Amino acid sequence: MPLEMGTLLEPLSVILYATERAKLQPETSVLILGADILGLSCAAVCMAVGAKRVIIADVRKDRMMLALDHRFVTDGTTVPMFDGADIKEQLHYARKIAGRALQLTNLSDGFDVVFECGGTDVYTQAAVYASRIGGKVVILGHGDRTQTIPDREVDISGTFGRASSYQTTIDFIARPSVKLPDLRQLITHRFEGLANVSSAFKMVPTELKVLITLAPKGGKGGRQAKKGKKVLLF
Repeated sequence: MPLEMGTLLEPLSVILYATERAKLQPETSVLILGADILGLSCAAVCMAVGAKRVIIADVRKDRMMLALDHRFVTDGTTVPMFDGADIKEQLHYARKIAGRALQLTNLSDGFDVVFECGGTDVYTQAAVYASRIGGKVVILGHGDRTQTIPDREVDISGTFGRASSYQTTIDFIARPSVKLPDLRQLITHRFEGLANVSSAFKMVPTELKVLITLAPKGGKGGRQAKKGKKVLLF
C-alpha cells in the first residue's frame, strides 16, 4: 500500500465501522451531511459497496464540487450556513436542508441511511428529517452532547473512532472487487520538512488532509537514509 493511502486509513476505518453499524447494503440510498474528511471518505466507501444513490450536502461549494468531479458521489448540493440560536428556527432550517437533498432524488419517503459528518446539531436534525420511516441515522460528527431531536421513527446510532478496524480497512482496500474513487484527492496540501510543521498544522482545521513529508536520517553517525525513503506525518 502506498504511504499516502496509509495516511487515509484512520478516516476510512471510522467509516467502515459506521457502515457496519448502519448495516449498509448495495442498492441503498444514502445522504451524507458534511463534506469534511469523514464525509468524503464516507461517500467513497458507500459508492464502493454499491449504494445506488449517494448524495452529499455541505456549506462549502468547493468540497461539494470535489466530490462530484472525482465521482465520490452521484449528486450534491450546497446549503447556507445556519447562525441562529432559536430552536424553532434551527428545526425549520434542518427541514430545508433535508428538503433540498430530497429534491435531487425521486425518493418519496426519504433516504435509507443518513450519515451526519458535520458535527452540528442542525445536521443531526436534518438527518432525522431526511431519513425514511424506519431508516437509519448514523452520527459521526458529534455536535453538542445535549441536542433536540425531531420525533420520527428512525434508528439513530452514534459512532466513535475504531482503531480495531484498521486491518479490516486494509483488507477492504486491497479487494479487487472494491472500486474506490481516487482517494489522493482528499490530500489537499503537502509540506516538506520539519521546518514547515507549524504551517501545516495551522491548515488542519480548515482543510481536508495535510501531509508533512520527511527524509529521515538513519544508521550510525546519523548518515542520510537511502535516497527516496520518506516518512509521512499527518
